[in-house]
Amino acid sequence: MSPFVPFPIFPPYRFWLPEEFHPLPKNVEVCARLEEIDPAAQPFTSVYYCHVFLRWYAITAPRRSFEYNLSIHPLETLLLWSFVKKKPLIELRADDIDEVMRFYVAPPSSWSAPTVAKYLENYLIPFSEWKINPRWRPFNRTYDQDGTSAPIVRQSTADRFKVLRDFFDFYLGLVGSNRKNPVSAFRVLQKLQIPRNSEPPVLTESQLKWLFNFSVHCGRPQAPRIAVFLSLARFTEHSASAIVGDDFNKATLDQFRRSELGRWSFSIVKGGDWHELLPVDFNPIFENFLRTAGVNACSPLPSTYLFSKLFRSDGLTKASIAREIIRFRKCLVEAAQASDDPEIQSAVNLYKNLSFSLVRRSAKMLG
Repeated sequence: MSPFVPFPIFPPYRFWLPEEFHPLPKNVEVCARLEEIDPAAQPFTSVYYCHVFLRWYAITAPRRSFEYNLSIHPLETLLLWSFVKKKPLIELRADDIDEVMRFYVAPPSSWSAPTVAKYLENYLIPFSEWKINPRWRPFNRTYDQDGTSAPIVRQSTADRFKVLRDFFDFYLGLVGSNRKNPVSAFRVLQKLQIPRNSEPPVLTESQLKWLFNFSVHCGRPQAPRIAVFLSLARFTEHSASAIVGDDFNKATLDQFRRSELGRWSFSIVKGGDWHELLPVDFNPIFENFLRTAGVNACSPLPSTYLFSKLFRSDGLTKASIAREIIRFRKCLVEAAQASDDPEIQSAVNLYKNLSFSLVRRSAKMLG
């Protein structure tokens, strides 16, 4: 028997219509692949409940904004895993979820590939007739020559399993079951994660200054807003979620004000009376950001999104900003490796893992 080849199940976001009831899934080739799955796994029933959950989740998503791609990734992975195991998704137990966690943090290389589109796009025909991209895989993890994968990312993995926990809460409530949620704890995930050092590495003052100076002058289109996002990690105590906001209340430029002395202040609450004064080091970062956005720093700032997408009018989410930082790391690391300053060269590994948390931790360590 030929090995199981993972395939996408959910459509791209632009073809996802949660308000419409239609045969699931819409894509003909995906339906054909589901027909090949062992009936014991109840593939169509399992996919149906995932679609119903996504409709509900998009409307009610507690805590923070609904992120379609973040939500479908763990569901898609769990569905595919259940197909291999010939187990219905809706009947999985705690032991099954523990096994899924082990699989999720260390998937086989055959389930990993560079990031590609799920489907072979052809806008001359309806999406239902698009072909599955044979190069697509659920994971984008890289592997060393000895076959070991790159370390898991603690927070992003926990976020994805939170989606699964919400899914089972929804399903068990929908069918009126008093069965315990199988994703009630993250026991295996905690065991498999890389232990934290008692004193995790941080960037020095010089390394932080070099980072922000590079982001201002490197010319990358996403760099100015990444610099603002990370500088708020450096100069404030607010969480990334609070700074970015959610789909219904995203951060806007008019949350910033310029004082008569030229210092910028920031209000975490839109329209709030209290603004916290930011240090003068924030000025060049923010004013470069305004310049690239075509906004006059000397006039009252508009109520447009603070972190807008490059070619669209809507704003970024916390997850999408994090993905931009990941893409930005490459040019940052290349510049650090080419630097004549030994202190900057010594920070290459830290720059490879640049994040909101790293900048926040470094700022706190520096006092």
